Formats: sequence, C-alpha cells, structure tokens
Amino acid sequence: DQYAEEAEVHQITHTTSSLDNSYVAPTFWFASKEVTGTIKVAVYDNDMASVQISKSAVIATEGVSNDTYAIVLGSMPVQHINATNEPGTTVTVSITGNSQVHVQPSTLTFAAATWNVAQTVTVIAIDDYVDENTELHTIWHSATSSDVDYNGGRVLFVNGSNVTATVHDNDFAGVRLAKSSVVGVTDSLCVREGGVSSSYTLVLDSEPTSAVEVNVSVPSTEVLVTPTTLTFTSSNWYQMQTVNVSATEDSVDEVTETLW
Repeated sequence: DQYAEEAEVHQITHTTSSLDNSYVAPTFWFASKEVTGTIKVAVYDNDMASVQISKSAVIATEGVSNDTYAIVLGSMPVQHINATNEPGTTVTVSITGNSQVHVQPSTLTFAAATWNVAQTVTVIAIDDYVDENTELHTIWHSATSSDVDYNGGRVLFVNGSNVTATVHDNDFAGVRLAKSSVVGVTDSLCVREGGVSSSYTLVLDSEPTSAVEVNVSVPSTEVLVTPTTLTFTSSNWYQMQTVNVSATEDSVDEVTETLW
C-alpha cells in the first residue's frame, strides 16, 4: 500500500481435509519443530510519513531573479479509525517567509490522490528601495492534518523543516545631480553677474534608513548657492531638491571664469 503503518504481526493458518484419516488432523512441522498449523509473520512497512523538501537553500535577487523548490509527502495521508487506516484526509503544509522574503503559495494541500505529486514553491526577494548587504533569511515550514503522523510536532521533515534564502540587493546608495537650467552653453552650468541665475537638482538613489543631509559649499566668493543644506528622509528621498546658483555682483571687470 502507500500509507505508513506500524510493524504488524499476522498469522498464516493451515487446515487439511482428506478421505485419508491419517491426514484429517496431521502433525504440522516448521523448522524441525511441531507446530499447531499456524505461522506468525511480522510485516514491516516501507512507507514513511514525512514531508520532503527538495532544497535546503535558495538564492533570490530583488527585482531580478527568483528561486524555487519542491515539496512532496513520503506517504499517503490516512484517517486512523478503529485500528484501520482509511484514505480520505488531507495534509496542509504552511510556508512562512518574512518582510524580506515572500513565498508563493504560502500553503500547499496534499490529498490521497496527490500526496506523491511534488508542488512548487517560488521564493521572491521583496524589492524595496533601501541599499542593503546580502542577507540570509529563514523560510519556515509546518504541517497540519487529521492524520496524526502529519500533524504538528509529530511531522518528520526528511531534509529539515527550514530553507535558507540568500537575498541579494539591487539598490545602491548615491546622490544624483542633474542640471535643471543652463544659460549660454549646453554642457555646463552658467551664471552671469547681474543677469540670469541657474540651478541644478539633487536626489538620492536609494531610501535611507535615517535622515541624510547634503551640505553645499562653494570654494569662492564669486558664486552664491541656496540653500546650503538639503535634507532627505525615507519619505522624500526620491523627490528632487533644487540648488539655486547665482554670480556675486561686483564692479570689477573680469574674464569669464570656470570655478569647478
């Protein structure tokens, strides 16, 4: 059969019938010993109630690649009724990730007709905006069933009940600058004394875990910038902030200067 059972002892009984009176109730011998005509047979099962997970480790990259593994049962789940095993129950395997690792689906159901059909679990790295190191996370498994061998703490996970997920990040911490207006020349930021000012924008490349202050300074008195401090938080890191640039007005005749 296909379900797990305890070791059992069964009896093979022999009787005779014959017109020869000598064989109406003959003596039975087994292994040179006189027996009553009954032989005891010990039957050991070759099925094991277990949950089998195909991998102990998976790898996923945020927004780039997922990984998969399979789960299958080691035997048909049964209902134990009055010392008999009756097919007809199911086993539910629950799979739990965390805030960094999502599993799909989060539950698998195995029935008497599908217990030996492997089911696939997909592991997805949660794509956030924070620059993080490569991390290890644990995916947990548990099982429940009216079959006591597949319920709670009695369940045997052949290769262990956990899967380790290695999660690679796709975010990088950085500050991105871009020109928002240009005067006169298209490949530089230009300003004119007493004339048109200019500006550029800054934005972060990833969500910070705490506030980031960007300080703006100019190594010359010829240029003024405002503001001189920009603050980015987890709620505005993706919003561009503008720095205004103007030339200091003086009465000196000077050549056009490139300051940086």
